[in-house]
Amino acid sequence: MMPKICRIVTKTDNQQSNTKRLIDMYYAKTLPRATCLVTPGRFLTFNISSYPYIKANDPLCDNPQVIAAICNDAEKEIKAFLNQTQLHSIYEVITIGIDGENLVKTKIELVAIVIKANNSSPDIRWTGKSYPKSDEVHKLIRFRDYQSHCYTHGVERVLVLGCHDLSIYSSRGNKNLGSNSQKSTWNKKYKQVIANFNPTIVLHHPHRTDSTRTWRNAYANLIKTTRTIDSYASGILYQPKTSGRNPSNKLADVLRATAHNNYIDLQL
Repeated sequence: MMPKICRIVTKTDNQQSNTKRLIDMYYAKTLPRATCLVTPGRFLTFNISSYPYIKANDPLCDNPQVIAAICNDAEKEIKAFLNQTQLHSIYEVITIGIDGENLVKTKIELVAIVIKANNSSPDIRWTGKSYPKSDEVHKLIRFRDYQSHCYTHGVERVLVLGCHDLSIYSSRGNKNLGSNSQKSTWNKKYKQVIANFNPTIVLHHPHRTDSTRTWRNAYANLIKTTRTIDSYASGILYQPKTSGRNPSNKLADVLRATAHNNYIDLQL
């Protein structure tokens, strides 16, 4: 039976190198088959050209039309990538982590959901990090549409998480939330959407992962509270978060700790 998930595993964030490897594998017909393909976060990057000077705390960031314009900036890079790699001819659903930045260093962390279409260009939908780390709140444009993380594909209900989004299930993180804090409100709303959706597949897009412990607790709590989940996987960029340090754990151990059931790894 064809795996539900193929997740990309790489040791470099060099986009040119990763893209070339995928192109070579496509033409050599060595890409593994699966229903869904998931990348790490920041697998691609783009410039926020539509709003080059917007700040993360600007009220405009609450406007869906502004977010749509920024996603349109990112879509140009996604389409160029797909034209090169032709991945959309193989996988029914592809989720690609793509980060953007503008001239004043405001950032956004998006995930493109690419849906295969017969005899036409693929459909591209958007979600992004909705639950930033505390030190990101004032410099990251938060994706406010929690429902955008939920995509139904046939009988599968696919939950698409940005990097830190999985941390809404972290015991340690939740313990440090104030009961009436802004992040506590985000946490509760996000969890409620997921609980109502009852996902069967989880696709997660962390930026760098070199430890088995980084996502273990959050995954355990997600599975405990959402018993409909059959398979999950995190795209892996196997690098320490601090450059120059050695990885905390072996790659094989990290891979085992960040995926479960009916998946295959694509190592670039």
